[in-house]
Amino acid sequence: MFISCNEPARDHVATSSDIARNTISNNIQLEVRNLDVSRAVLVNEQGNPVSSNNTTDVNKPLKLRVFINNGWVTRKGNVALGAYQKIETFQKQVVLEEKDLFEEIGPISSEEAKIITISANIKKIYRKKDSFHVSFRIWDKNGTGNIEGSYKLIVNSPQ
Repeated sequence: MFISCNEPARDHVATSSDIARNTISNNIQLEVRNLDVSRAVLVNEQGNPVSSNNTTDVNKPLKLRVFINNGWVTRKGNVALGAYQKIETFQKQVVLEEKDLFEEIGPISSEEAKIITISANIKKIYRKKDSFHVSFRIWDKNGTGNIEGSYKLIVNSPQ
């Protein structure tokens, strides 16, 4: 049996405003393509959610955690993902830019791919407090699933 359709295939795109408000914390901005994201949150090193002002200290990383229900393309039970991250000051000075954080990891199980974690760690600042813009992209190397987003990070000096 053949089914024909003249309509072009369409991507499913959702933004932060399309996803239930209580599932995205810390004013994380998201654009999700062809994935079902259930939650996005910033956590500290112990895995506890951080306050909504996204504040941490020098050398105390915050971790972005994105929970994905489905959408990754699975091959032999595994998923191949890529992750980009850029951290810059609010004067647009680039502090860190990584083209593919997961390049060395290789394929992971589809179960592991349900929770993606990307750390942001500022090791030195020159003021008592500084703010940064963190942008990221997580993509499916085997399909069209894609998450792009950003958040603001406030870092306090230990002095």
